[in-house]
Amino acid sequence: MTILRYGLADYLQASFASSEPIVEGLLYKEQNSLLVATQKAGKTMFSCQLALCVSHGIDFLRWHVPQARKVLYFAFEGSDFAIQSRLRRQSAGLGIPTLRNDNFVLFRSPYLFVAQDTVLAQLDLLLGEEKPDLVVFDPLYRLLPSGGSITQDKDVMPLTGALMALSMSHHHATWLPTHEHRAKHDQYGSQYELPAQKYAGSYVLAAWCDAMFGLTFDRRSKKAQLASHFEREESEPREALDLRLVDTPDKLVFELILAEQILLKLPQLSGLGLRAAARLLDVSFETFRTTVQGLATEKKLSLYVQGPGMETIIGLPSVA
Repeated sequence: MTILRYGLADYLQASFASSEPIVEGLLYKEQNSLLVATQKAGKTMFSCQLALCVSHGIDFLRWHVPQARKVLYFAFEGSDFAIQSRLRRQSAGLGIPTLRNDNFVLFRSPYLFVAQDTVLAQLDLLLGEEKPDLVVFDPLYRLLPSGGSITQDKDVMPLTGALMALSMSHHHATWLPTHEHRAKHDQYGSQYELPAQKYAGSYVLAAWCDAMFGLTFDRRSKKAQLASHFEREESEPREALDLRLVDTPDKLVFELILAEQILLKLPQLSGLGLRAAARLLDVSFETFRTTVQGLATEKKLSLYVQGPGMETIIGLPSVA
């Protein structure tokens, strides 16, 4: 175990890797993040897209990826055919022209008991050789030894300690898809866990991680939602992000719904007429107009009329 010593003045003046963004506004170096969802809710799909975007320098959903970075993806479940097919479809959907990229390295194993000294030493050596910026362990419970439980503090504490030691040594971010579990209740039916524990399981796990996200996915409607239970940079959880799944023979990605796209590009759309803005986003005029009118009603943008033809123009939200 590594113990680092700092004098107060030196510590306050030091620059640390944890201030460096991997995905701006979402993921930083040395950050430990949980993605929590029920079984078959899209955790791996979401995590694979994150890994592909980071490794190729492609913006991830609403967040900017400043540069391509090294990603190690430990896939403990699923067949090689299924994983290969998913990565091929998602790469095509993201517009990645070729899969030849040394920034994305996939590791296959049925489990990896990280807290065991021999495994930790082997993993430490591996990370030292690969020098990753992001490491994904999918799913988290496969890091626990046989008989260990994600809800038991005594089982989780050695695991989080080992993951923290690796992060402190190699300065990578750690992304951990994990299963949601049912909340614990007392004999009278009252919940006695913290809200974060309802999703994470162990109190230790919830206290240890820097950020926790929840993912829900409705396969029938192909709509998904990413919620923030807490984040490193957010004093209040951000509003849930609505997503949809585009599923075609060559494309399998989460995409922002039109309202999110409009709000993200509002500075560029401001001053444009509705038809010009709809063409810029490559959507139908009627769909665009309906969505913009809804956003204006919610006061998230403004609409005004100008010119000889009395064209409706998009503007920034009016300041009360």
